[in-house]
Amino acid sequence: MNRKDSLGMAVNRCLNRRAESLEVTSSDTERMRRLVHTKIEEEPRMKRWSAKRVIVTVAVICALSTVTAIAAGKVAYTSSSSSHNDKFSYGQIGEMAQKAGVAAKTPETFSNGYTFDYGVPVHNEAMDEERNVIRTAESLNLFYKKDGMPFISVDVNGTALYDGEEPADETFSHGEITLKYSCDQYRFVPPDYQISQEEQEKMDAGELYVSYGSDKVQDSRIQSVSWTDGSDRYIMMTMDSAMTAEELVQMAGEIIDNR
Repeated sequence: MNRKDSLGMAVNRCLNRRAESLEVTSSDTERMRRLVHTKIEEEPRMKRWSAKRVIVTVAVICALSTVTAIAAGKVAYTSSSSSHNDKFSYGQIGEMAQKAGVAAKTPETFSNGYTFDYGVPVHNEAMDEERNVIRTAESLNLFYKKDGMPFISVDVNGTALYDGEEPADETFSHGEITLKYSCDQYRFVPPDYQISQEEQEKMDAGELYVSYGSDKVQDSRIQSVSWTDGSDRYIMMTMDSAMTAEELVQMAGEIIDNR
């Protein structure tokens, strides 16, 4: 799984966490889901864009499932689903990691005060143009909290859906492990939103990424640190945080050093 595709799914799960407080009926969910899928069909250019450029986010409104248009060989779409009914505590990480086939050696508390809140198992699927499932992978999505600060999510997966790399904004090293840091500006918009020429120019320049599925226009700054440790792939992410790249990399280092 390359960073742009795995990051896309991680962004969606990050949005799930922020959407927890919303109360949306099942009919509203289905209406938004249909609108988002219609948007996919109406945008032939979408599949030629990076997954970071257009992330179709049903999860923004409430449903814990997402569909993202991408371009990666025969794979045309990815789907990521989880349920808050499957929440688990820190004491259950070992059991859940074994089921998912990952190590997930994350600490309960970081030195900066961030503490484990809860985790959920995630089922990921890769689909072809006809939406036939051609590959699956299991992962864990772990959430950390700290009073007065935005939450931080840690996504851990052990099975690649894609191959390849995408350049990061900055690269750091922790021992023999390379950590890739990125900071991106996202605009979350309703399914019927029309992208302006100015927005399109920023998207083409890699300065803005548009995500369909929100009930209103919202802007967010998303920071992520990704790395591979053994067979496990980690993506640590936070939204609208004042933390620096160095501070996030320090947290990543504590995960790497946790045994």
